[in-house]
Amino acid sequence: MSRFIEKMPLYGGKDRGDAANVETFNELPVAVEFKDYGGRFLVGTWLTEVEIERLNLPNAIAGVVVAKRRGTTDPGRQVVFMTVDDLVALLSGKRPGKSS
Repeated sequence: MSRFIEKMPLYGGKDRGDAANVETFNELPVAVEFKDYGGRFLVGTWLTEVEIERLNLPNAIAGVVVAKRRGTTDPGRQVVFMTVDDLVALLSGKRPGKSS
């Protein structure tokens, strides 16, 4: 892949997440939302938000939330929230319930 992950441009009411050019192994777009609420996790609210962003991002197969953990700044130690449908889509390359 020749593109770099970067900050997503603003789309007003059609938010597409916080990071641009995030793709699966087979080059399907993924909506990514970053959150830092001082160690508090508002999972339900965030999953609803990232699902809207996934639907706004053309051809996006999944949406994930990356949340900052309290007490560590190491990017690899942060947490990721997603639905099981998003996990299946990331692992299989197909969105559950879709024929494509």
